[in-house]
Amino acid sequence: MEYTLEQIDEIRREALVEASREFSPQGFESWYERVQGNRLPQYQLDEWIVPLHEMKQTDLGIMIEAFRGSWKTTTVSITWGAFFIGHHPEKANLVISSSGDNANAVTEAIKNIIEFTDAWKECFPNIVPDKKRGWGEKGYEVMRTDMSYEDWRGINTKRKDPTLLGLGVESKTLIGKHPDGLLLLDDILDEDNTASVRQMSGIATKVTGTILPFIVEDDTKPKGQQVITWTIIIGTPWQEDDVYQDIKDTGEFICSKIPIMVECEEGEGTFIDHEKLHGWYKLTDPKKHSIKRTPAVLHDAGRWVFNPGERGDLEWKREPSQTSDATIRICTRLFVHTAGKLCRCQ
Repeated sequence: MEYTLEQIDEIRREALVEASREFSPQGFESWYERVQGNRLPQYQLDEWIVPLHEMKQTDLGIMIEAFRGSWKTTTVSITWGAFFIGHHPEKANLVISSSGDNANAVTEAIKNIIEFTDAWKECFPNIVPDKKRGWGEKGYEVMRTDMSYEDWRGINTKRKDPTLLGLGVESKTLIGKHPDGLLLLDDILDEDNTASVRQMSGIATKVTGTILPFIVEDDTKPKGQQVITWTIIIGTPWQEDDVYQDIKDTGEFICSKIPIMVECEEGEGTFIDHEKLHGWYKLTDPKKHSIKRTPAVLHDAGRWVFNPGERGDLEWKREPSQTSDATIRICTRLFVHTAGKLCRCQ
C-alpha cells in the first residue's frame, strides 16, 4: 500500500502527539517538533534536556550557559516550560528575568502555546486556560476539564501562586513566592543591572539571599526526591565573578556549557585567520551562526570583538558606545575552546 505525502504527514503528526504525552526527554523531543515544526538540535537534547530531567534524581538544579543566539530561551524556557505545565498543571511556576517586560515576554510566549496552538490542543486537550482566575501579566491559570471544577480547585487549595507568573529580578513582588513547579531564571543580567560593580553585587545578593530560598523542599522524602522545585538558570555570563559564578559556588547546580564553536582537526571545519583567533574551528550550530558573523557582532551598546581569556577561552569584550554610561567593561564568555559538557558546578 502506497501512502500520499498528506497521509505520511498525518501519521507522523499522530506519532508526535502520542509521544509528547510522556514526560521524558524523548517526549519533549516530539513535543518540540510538533510546536516548532522542526527537529530539536541534537546538542540541545544531549546537553540541556537530558540533564534537565536527570537533575531531579540528585536534588540539584541546572545552570545552562550558552552562546547568544543558541535558542536557549526558546527551547528551554518557552517550549519546555509549556511542556512541563502540560504534564504538571497543578504546579506554580515562576519566571524571573532581568526586567518585568523580559519575563512577561517568556510567559506570554508560553501562554500563546497553551491558548492558540494545535499542538497543545492535541497533546493536552484536557488542560485549558482558567480565565476567570487569571489570564494576564498578573498571572496565568490553567485548569483540567477531565474532572469537575470543584475537584480541580480542591487539588489546588494550598497553592497561592498562579500556574505561571513572570517578574523582573528586582521586583518587590517576588517576596513570598513559593514555586513548587519551575523556578526559572532566564537572562537575569543585562546592560542596565551590570553597569556598575554595586549593581551587580545587588543582583547577586537578591538572587542568593532572596530568590534561591524560594525552592520548595521536603526533607521527609528520600534523597533524590527532597527538592520539589525544578530550578533552572539560563544565561550568558557577563563577567567571571558575576551572579552566575555565585550560583555555581553554592554547589547545588549541575552545569551545561555550550560553546559557540570548538577547535577541530585540520580540514574538518573552517579555518579562521583573525587577529585574535587562528586555526580550525567547527560551529556548534551553523544554522544559527555563520563563521563570517562570529568574529564581530554589532550590538546596540557597542561592538563586540574577540579577546582571548586568561584560561584560553574566547571572550567577547564589549567596547561601550559613546552614549553608554557603563562604569565597567563587560565580558561575555563563550566557551570556545572547551566543548560543552555536563559537570557539577565548581
